Amino acid sequence: MQETRRQADPEFEQMQRLLLAANNRFAQGDATALKELCSHKEDVTLFGGAGGYERGWEHVGPRYSWASANFSGGQTTSEVLATHISGDLACAVELEHWDVRLATTGATATIELRVTHAYRREDGAWRVIHRHREHLVPKGNMEGIAQK
Repeated sequence: MQETRRQADPEFEQMQRLLLAANNRFAQGDATALKELCSHKEDVTLFGGAGGYERGWEHVGPRYSWASANFSGGQTTSEVLATHISGDLACAVELEHWDVRLATTGATATIELRVTHAYRREDGAWRVIHRHREHLVPKGNMEGIAQK
């Protein structure tokens, strides 16, 4: 992972390494490691790459399991564009590249995402409290993206 500026929080840097490893397990169809890195509280949220949103661990956890089950192999890389840490809150802005095999068809796919993670320190450990993932699309005009 690349970072535009170094942070003075080695635990946060370790969390980002663990998250990348968890994403690679996710691409294999296993959400366990990712779910372990998340807060399991009522205010955790997800704007998933397949659309929609979830709020509260009772909805976010199963959504991660469902999403990972769509993959049966692959790997991910992440380019960290910026990180911001203030006290017990942090966020990271990233570009993710996924080369995966789809579980339903066996077809391979490349997925480019723009991602924002929000973190909170809970009981001395960083936890993901929000994940926003959406497809990275070329810049366009508003008429091209506005709903009609």
